Amino acid sequence: MPHAKMSFVSLLNWLATACVGIFLILPMAAIVLSSFGETAYANFPPQGFTLEWYTRFSDVPGLLEALTYSLKLLH
Repeated sequence: MPHAKMSFVSLLNWLATACVGIFLILPMAAIVLSSFGETAYANFPPQGFTLEWYTRFSDVPGLLEALTYSLKLLH
């Protein structure tokens, strides 16, 4: 079955949806990428690369319990 041509309105809807999706995902991606930086604060683009902040995750009191509780809520 041949593909039907996309109407102008369908194309406009697709572009608007793509723009909104990018608008929502880019800030989250920037936060995740900055979490691998060597500085103790969010900095984009990140300076250097480290996993130190993830290895120190259990040092913060209550954070592991909060993560466990949040994961239980997803189940």
